[in-house]
Amino acid sequence: MLSKKIIFIIVFGTVFGVTVCQRKKTESKKVTESSMEIDTIVSNTYRGMNITVSDSLALTELIKNLLKWHEDDIPLDFMPLTKFQNDSVYSGINWEIHNKRMKQLSETEFFSEGFLENYQNIAVHLDKELKENSERYYVGYLPPYGNGANEWCNCQDFPPDWENNLIIIDLKIDANFASFKWTWFKEYYYFIRTQKNENLWQIDYMERFDIKYFTW
Repeated sequence: MLSKKIIFIIVFGTVFGVTVCQRKKTESKKVTESSMEIDTIVSNTYRGMNITVSDSLALTELIKNLLKWHEDDIPLDFMPLTKFQNDSVYSGINWEIHNKRMKQLSETEFFSEGFLENYQNIAVHLDKELKENSERYYVGYLPPYGNGANEWCNCQDFPPDWENNLIIIDLKIDANFASFKWTWFKEYYYFIRTQKNENLWQIDYMERFDIKYFTW
């Protein structure tokens, strides 16, 4: 006959095993239900637009990664130069710095060829404007174009805990292009268009890098 101790171990082991199994099934059910809930939200929000959860998450992550990169970035966008050392007015774009910047932007893989081409066109446009002195850009002053804000976010500073508050809205996907607005608080929106290249979403257009904002 089995001793009471052995019988207890067998019974306890059986009960414990059943309990663990039930717990895993419950947890698995919760994960599945949570995933289904997200799918339902996306499906209901973007009904008929061929938008998946993975696209929505990937695009949100792209913007977060872009802004995290820019937080550590040394701003070298469209750096001007003077013709002579003591000049008080800029006379063109510093092409040596600009070319390095173009290489840096390309290496991030955040940007499509379309965005990089537009960025280059802005530099060429500004160089022409500065050479012609359409309006003077004085050394030590804000440029005569733009609104004084940072083009990458159309803001002066990043708000606290911005990463956890950033969301994208008005998402629309058409073939390999997606357009949306991102925001990190009410009444603030920044328009973005992206392009999918080899399953990688890249930024194709940014609202404040439209050439119209670099004209004076």
